[in-house]
Amino acid sequence: MRLMDFKFYIVILILTSIISCSKEENIPIETNPYVPLGLYDRENNYFGCIEIESLDAQIEVWDNSTPDSDKINLYANGDKDILLGHFLENYYNRKIINYKFNQYGYNYLLFKAQTLGYHGYNEIRLSVNGKQVIVETNLVKNGYVQVVIPREETECINEERSLSSIMFWNNSPIPPEGCYSFEAHIEGFEKQIVDGYWTGVEPDCGAQHCATFRNLPRGTYDYIITCSNSEDVYSSGTVEVSGEPKCYKINVFHL
Repeated sequence: MRLMDFKFYIVILILTSIISCSKEENIPIETNPYVPLGLYDRENNYFGCIEIESLDAQIEVWDNSTPDSDKINLYANGDKDILLGHFLENYYNRKIINYKFNQYGYNYLLFKAQTLGYHGYNEIRLSVNGKQVIVETNLVKNGYVQVVIPREETECINEERSLSSIMFWNNSPIPPEGCYSFEAHIEGFEKQIVDGYWTGVEPDCGAQHCATFRNLPRGTYDYIITCSNSEDVYSSGTVEVSGEPKCYKINVFHL
């Protein structure tokens, strides 16, 4: 190879590397592991976490028990359709999809049941780049799995840590003047509504008419409570979430 040709070859390699790095830098990194409490009018249940090295994924789906006409939808990050109206079959007839995630860090795959077959529930075997987990769904609850492509200290959160929650509730039937319901705000999360009250008993975590933020890793969370019909701040504060599974309950009326 002549010297001129060699120099040209080196220049091409450098330019290719720069372009490749530039493309990777433009891909967003999701550092928040939060998954909505519910989607498509159903509660979302967590079934595990898978770490993969690349945005490119081979997703395989099949019935974990005897195929019985289970019909499911599969979404990536809540709104990217991967499968719609798919009947689960056995392993030898499993569905294989080549999918490219659009962000590094935290992603999730969510299953929604359309029909339950003869068993009354869907038990799905999911494989992502050869790593497997079992997911269950029914006509009331979706099932999801986090898929992490590590960047900037993002990592799989084990099941115990994923159970940490902050719940805001109200025990007064008489709201402050002009405040018909409360909005709970935590930075980085969608706002949630406290639209009812509990008297005589403290509600369980995730109860109706409460605002529950789930799947919280260890850290400090600043919150603001406002009235739904006003932008004025009713109260604010900070919650320290440890790595232990716990539900932190905050009565908004007594803040």
